[in-house]
Amino acid sequence: TTGLRPSEASGLWWQHIDLARGLLYVRQAYHLRGYGPPKTRSARRTVELLPETVAVLRAIQPLHLTPEMPVFTSTTGAPIEPKSFSVHWDAALRALGLRARGLYTTKDTFVSIALRVRGPLWVEQQTGVAYATLKKHYAKWMPDGSRSELRRLAAAFDAGDNEVGAD
Repeated sequence: TTGLRPSEASGLWWQHIDLARGLLYVRQAYHLRGYGPPKTRSARRTVELLPETVAVLRAIQPLHLTPEMPVFTSTTGAPIEPKSFSVHWDAALRALGLRARGLYTTKDTFVSIALRVRGPLWVEQQTGVAYATLKKHYAKWMPDGSRSELRRLAAAFDAGDNEVGAD
């Protein structure tokens, strides 16, 4: 529930997480068995964490860690290659009776829900996905600003009617 790309999650080191402040810093990605920059310049960002996510990270944080220790590791302690995780992801979906879909759809789900609740500017900052891309691929989940603003304006006028008559 962060809006991270799978390669960004695989690239996380413990030094990139501030559990006390509930923040995560995307500074690199892990892909094809190597670390590199995030996908785009705007993908280098600070991500707000939900309290539930902070709790999970606290629960998995090793007692003894080094700053460059990966957060998500294989059984050997190496970072997880996103593509190799697909086999386990697919098995979990089958076991739960869910339709098969790629791991990247977790980011799509986060974006579509967050757009309804927080709006595109916050989602752009949180996910590193440019506004133009959000509009192109997720427009149907974006709030219709004109209608919601009109409702807010109408509510303000309704509240103002009571005040006008009070003078």
